[in-house]
Amino acid sequence: MNNKILPPFRLALLCIAAAIGLPTPSAADDAAFAMTEADFFTPLPTVLSATRLVQPLTDAPVAMTVIDREMIDASSAVNVADLLRLVPGFQVTYTEGIDAVTTYQGYADHFPRRMQVLVDGRSAYNPGINGMVWSALPLTLSDIERIEVVRGANAAAYGSNAFLGTINIVTRSPESVDHVTARGMAGSEHAREAELNLAERFGPLALSATAAYAGNDGFPHKYDGNASRMFTLRSAYHPTSLDTVTFNAGVRETDFDSESFRVPRKREYRAHYQQLVWEHVIGDKHDIRIQAFHNAFKSPDNVTFTDPGSGLLLNVDYSLETHRYDLEIQHRWSPADDWRISWGGGLRNDTVRGAGVFDSDQDLHRDLARLFANIEWHLRQDVTLNAGIMAEHYSDTGRFYSPRLALNWQPADHHTLRVSAARAYRMPTFLETHGELKVDVLLTPTAPDAIELLGTADNGAERIHSYEIGYLVDVPAINGVIDLRLFHNEVTRLLYEMEDEGLPGDPFRFDEAGSIRTNGIEVQAHVRPTPNSLLHLAYAYAKAEGGYITKIDANGNPAPSRSGNPRSVDPSVPEHTLTLLGSTKLGDGWQLSGTVYYVSPMEWLGEGDFVDSQSRVDSKLSKRIRHETGDIELSLNVQNLFNDPYWEFTSTDIDDNVSGNLAERRVYAQVKVSLR
Repeated sequence: MNNKILPPFRLALLCIAAAIGLPTPSAADDAAFAMTEADFFTPLPTVLSATRLVQPLTDAPVAMTVIDREMIDASSAVNVADLLRLVPGFQVTYTEGIDAVTTYQGYADHFPRRMQVLVDGRSAYNPGINGMVWSALPLTLSDIERIEVVRGANAAAYGSNAFLGTINIVTRSPESVDHVTARGMAGSEHAREAELNLAERFGPLALSATAAYAGNDGFPHKYDGNASRMFTLRSAYHPTSLDTVTFNAGVRETDFDSESFRVPRKREYRAHYQQLVWEHVIGDKHDIRIQAFHNAFKSPDNVTFTDPGSGLLLNVDYSLETHRYDLEIQHRWSPADDWRISWGGGLRNDTVRGAGVFDSDQDLHRDLARLFANIEWHLRQDVTLNAGIMAEHYSDTGRFYSPRLALNWQPADHHTLRVSAARAYRMPTFLETHGELKVDVLLTPTAPDAIELLGTADNGAERIHSYEIGYLVDVPAINGVIDLRLFHNEVTRLLYEMEDEGLPGDPFRFDEAGSIRTNGIEVQAHVRPTPNSLLHLAYAYAKAEGGYITKIDANGNPAPSRSGNPRSVDPSVPEHTLTLLGSTKLGDGWQLSGTVYYVSPMEWLGEGDFVDSQSRVDSKLSKRIRHETGDIELSLNVQNLFNDPYWEFTSTDIDDNVSGNLAERRVYAQVKVSLR
């Protein structure tokens, strides 16, 4: 960290420390809404995403982060992906003004492929690239009740995409939101947002509908402005006291300017989903859940242009369309007082098409059948054993078994020692097995295509062995939880795009390239020093070893490269990642919060660059005006308060005349009106 960054960081830390220690006067207007002592001494949070069983953190088999509604409101995040900065070991960046990239423990390109993302239990991953396209997700910050993040291999619960962990976004029930909520925001780079939510109850049926618009001009000196429109519908129906049927649906259309692959052009995303869930309570600690959903994504991207270097007329067609159909049944029961089991199975079909992206102009399909089981056994009052396994059969890659075993011991009240081991697999994406990104040279009708990127048909699954030792301390006196995690991950059969000199034009080709071993420590602390203050610390240290092949010669052997071949993975995994969030309620409806972010220098793969450390201080001030019939909330949110610029994903390339993603100070003003 350079000297320019340190003084603002010291000031920010002092401000946060001072803020959470301030006395909080109680204004008369707030009296009806003040927290009680019972609210302050709340029990330890419960989680669902580790084993599909509702568990207190002390019984969970792996480290977890819970981002609740209070943290969301206190944070400086303006979109869903930004919230993940609050998780130890997470890095968030932007490839363009609209496209967010989120990764855990680094080693990521434009589309990280090693974290499962769920929304209300529905996988939101794009099967064409097996990456998360955040800018195509029909979801706003106002929709979210909480986010549970599993920090560690979680394939035993949610399958192969849960390679390094799981992000489970839980939306707000239509029964819990206000009747009418309207929100408007404006800010830097012509940022503008508008949102309207309507909710109503009709006896046993509750409905909530949201329409939203968002747009901005992207990064300075970049061609990456964007605008998106979305609509979501959420419903909950209770035909009996033992049954709940929910139906959720959403659509999002995003138009944006893009310079990806260094070809300026207009692009668009079109995405929609439908989800139907039936939950039935059979008896005490005994229930069943059946879910069916469909995700669809379409991105037309066909452009003809003149190459500035050669002067040739070229055409690229990177249009992509994907569909995912999924059916799952889950049964949870307790055969004895000290046993609980969650088990079930599912079927899935993924279909992708893109004649300019894949090696076929026909639809490509992948079918999946899966069975899973997770068991929680209280051997003694102070010892809990968690065991789980996922069995998956893919139509193109075969069978895989992902087990996990964890033991939690409470040596004293409010102290928990956790030891766990897991194995998981990540299936190769369609792009990694069937990719064929082509450039059409428009010289003659018979001129051959230039191949830029290829898949390899026999690519197998990446494999991880993950081990962790955790120590969790519950501190009721300050409503605090402190979690320490030591981890060791071994990733083998790593897939990477390497330059292949044995093929015409030396295209890049996905193939097995190497391995990664990562050791590290994570510290998470979530405390409330006073009833009206909050402090959240998320820190991670990671040290990576190993390498990956970036170029092979005509014989398939590693070829000489200026960057080394195999290339070390160390630069792509930042050593330090830090987030500190502090918030305090000042009385009379005022709330002040501040956030400090720091990420060590790291290299983004693919189209990304090596970027220097990111140091950022944010501040947010809000005022809530309460009334019997509703609330008005005004807020001012400043990101990068001290205006210390840093690069996101790419830096400016003077030789190629390509502008980088320069993150500077941004200011947002928002008004929100709610009617109960």
